[in-house]
Amino acid sequence: MSRGHAPGRYRVRVVGDARARQAWRAGERVFPPGAVLAAVHVELKGGAPGPVLVMTKRAPGYFPEGNDWQYSFATPALRALRSGRLADCATCHALAPADGVFVSVAPPP
Repeated sequence: MSRGHAPGRYRVRVVGDARARQAWRAGERVFPPGAVLAAVHVELKGGAPGPVLVMTKRAPGYFPEGNDWQYSFATPALRALRSGRLADCATCHALAPADGVFVSVAPPP
C-alpha cells in the first residue's frame, strides 16, 4: 500500500528496468544514469488503474536538488501529464534513504 502517493487509496507496484534491477541486486544505493523506476498504482477499492509515476536517473548535474532524477507523472494509459525537474517530487524524495528512492524491502538475492 502506498504511504506517499495518496496513502490509503492505492496499492503500488514498483518496477525497474535492467539498470535499476542490476544496481539494486548489487546492493548499490545510488542508481546509474539511465536507470528507470516506475510506481504503478491501482485503486484499493475496485482495482481501477491509477497513475504511473516514473523516475529516470539522468547524468550528474541534470537536477542536483532532485538527485539527478527526472520525474514523470502519467495517466494509467501512459499519457504524460508532467515530466522534468519537478520540485514537488524532489522535495518528498529528498527524505528517502537511498538516492531519492524509498526502500521498503531488501534487494532480492
